[in-house]
Amino acid sequence: MHHFNNRTELLVSVAEDAIEDFRNQVNDNIDLAENRPGKLLRAYIRTLFDNLEYQDSYDPAQLWSVLAPMPEITDLLIDDAARWRDDFIADGLNPDRVTVAMHAAKSFVHEAQLDPGISTESIARAKSVILALTNETGPLVDVSDTENSFDDVEEAEVEELESATDDKDSDKESGDDSKDSSV
Repeated sequence: MHHFNNRTELLVSVAEDAIEDFRNQVNDNIDLAENRPGKLLRAYIRTLFDNLEYQDSYDPAQLWSVLAPMPEITDLLIDDAARWRDDFIADGLNPDRVTVAMHAAKSFVHEAQLDPGISTESIARAKSVILALTNETGPLVDVSDTENSFDDVEEAEVEELESATDDKDSDKESGDDSKDSSV
């Protein structure tokens, strides 16, 4: 039995557990026979798509839609996304390739969870196409505009998200979060 001082501690613990569980699933999905750069991102993509099969019993999109608005959870998600991105780049892939493949997989899987009209054939094809993005290590295209790199864009997005979270914190009235919860 776990004891949490308040609801926020409980929900942060749920989020930390879900993040760690997903990371373990990805690590279990690494194909050691793929002895080339990008094997971690390919495992990540396979795990995202494989989880679509279990969405009737466990839907991570619903979990995050409930938890993500909380500032403490937002911070966890920002840190987790940065950690994934750094790990994928350390695995030998170009940062632009990582950003496009990672977000394409997450976006497609999220859309497939919401739209029952997306066929299993479309899902399989999208998975194959997104996985193929990880077969090369260099940039997807030659973009000489260094002022608009994904690193700059993502940094601006994080700052915007943190600013929005700070605004919510300052507007937030005290709620029942201080109550004791035992789980």
